[in-house]
Amino acid sequence: MNNNSLKNTGGLPQLLFLCLLSLSGLILGAFLSFFLATSMGESVQSPDGQSLLFIRLSQIITTVCWLLIPSSLYIAIFHGDSSSYLKLDKKQSVLYIILAIVLVVVIQPTVEFLSYLNELIVFPDSLRGLETTFKEWRDSSESIIQKLIADKSLLGIVSNLFVIAVLAAFVEEIFFRGCLQQIFLRIVKNKHIAVWITATIFSAVHFDFYGFLPRVLLGAILGYLFVWSGTLWISIIFHFVNNSLSIIVQQIYYGTAEYDKLDNFNLHDDFIYVALSILFTFLIVYILRKKVRVKN
Repeated sequence: MNNNSLKNTGGLPQLLFLCLLSLSGLILGAFLSFFLATSMGESVQSPDGQSLLFIRLSQIITTVCWLLIPSSLYIAIFHGDSSSYLKLDKKQSVLYIILAIVLVVVIQPTVEFLSYLNELIVFPDSLRGLETTFKEWRDSSESIIQKLIADKSLLGIVSNLFVIAVLAAFVEEIFFRGCLQQIFLRIVKNKHIAVWITATIFSAVHFDFYGFLPRVLLGAILGYLFVWSGTLWISIIFHFVNNSLSIIVQQIYYGTAEYDKLDNFNLHDDFIYVALSILFTFLIVYILRKKVRVKN
């Protein structure tokens, strides 16, 4: 069966195939990371006892096996030309690039506000065990991030930017927006539903309940950027700048008195910033959508 005939395969079989590839890749990545840990004499139980080199190599292995290889195989089998399917061959609009970068900065107070709301969620007594698990996942993730940003050497900064910004932005956008969102669009026939379903899955698979709401918003923005611009490059740029900004700011302030203030959102003191953030976010979104209508 050739690629032309496989392109006509229904969305659900394509979704199941991609999920199977991703699950297989996740298992492979876990096996390779375990093999690497034993080879390097690293602890496989606690990140606190792991070296920076192993943490970075493990993240690269996991990302490539879990997301990049499955999406690449899926595209090759069902669509053939990855550049065309992902719309990477389309000429990029300078205006979209500029607006995407501005949007990253403008939306940050809104993201912080959603994180604040997320933290306010209280679990019933019957789900205290689940709440404890979520907090353990968050603490483990924060422990790894803090260990990475504590390395302020030039090599450390460049390595962090590559793993957290460059690799994550490129690979995650190919998998989630480039593949998954287009599959859901094929299934539900509605771009808005496809964007929000993908954004929800994108947030959920990060296993960070206390960052779930802001990550859903960012995932939706990434999805709409792909839809409106017609090229995955804009979503990749937004994702890269967002992650880079986060890691650079944390790396600059880590070890200083200002570092603890970064996560201390105060609704009373920061209300004006949130209001302006929401206002300008809607303004930029309006400009993006208006430009699409004009183009079409």
